[in-house]
Amino acid sequence: MAPNYMHESTISDIWIGATNLLTNGKWNWTDGSGFDFTDWKQKEPQNTTDSNCASMSLTDEYWTSQNCNEQKPFVCQLSSSFYTTTSYTTTPKYPLTANCSLGWTYFAPTHSCYGVNVGGYIANWTAAETYCQNNGAHLPSFHSYAEYEYLRSNFSYKNCPTN
Repeated sequence: MAPNYMHESTISDIWIGATNLLTNGKWNWTDGSGFDFTDWKQKEPQNTTDSNCASMSLTDEYWTSQNCNEQKPFVCQLSSSFYTTTSYTTTPKYPLTANCSLGWTYFAPTHSCYGVNVGGYIANWTAAETYCQNNGAHLPSFHSYAEYEYLRSNFSYKNCPTN
């Protein structure tokens, strides 16, 4: 669905789930997972009082700290616990496919579904995270280059039509 909504020439970046609002001065993910992978642009993050939320550039693909009140498009990451009730007693082996809701795409290495917000809603960072939470999701967190590359390649401006 991203190509339908993120093809305007004015769109240069999207909100991701990194913020330093939860723990003053410390960057973390909204889903509570470890902040173990980053791809900050050089000289970022700028830890100033008005740059507490992170966005991912759709042109150079790096992250920057931004004012949380700016209006940007966003993608939500739906945890597997939302669409599966299987509990594991050993290390799980995730299926290659999963039944994500219509409009969401599955990424097996994270066992998560990703989706562009319906209607192409553009919001400030807090409203974007609230939208995701209301749908059982969060703004995306990244824990590997593969996950980052998946999101970048499937939801980036470069893959959108130029009509």
